[in-house]
Amino acid sequence: MKISPQSARMYFAVAIDGEPGEAMQIDRRVRGNGLLFKTTDPKEAMKNVLMLGAPDRSIREIIKRL
Repeated sequence: MKISPQSARMYFAVAIDGEPGEAMQIDRRVRGNGLLFKTTDPKEAMKNVLMLGAPDRSIREIIKRL
């Protein structure tokens, strides 16, 4: 992954793994670099975060239509 200096802001989420009270580590089982998503669009970033926390398929369908 390369970070572009032309982008004013970049939004991303990284998968982490660890037990409470212990050091967190990047979870590379999702992707080799641990990234769940990467974007320069704040609206897309918000939708991605909401999708990650959606409890079921019906909520994900609502979020997709936003």
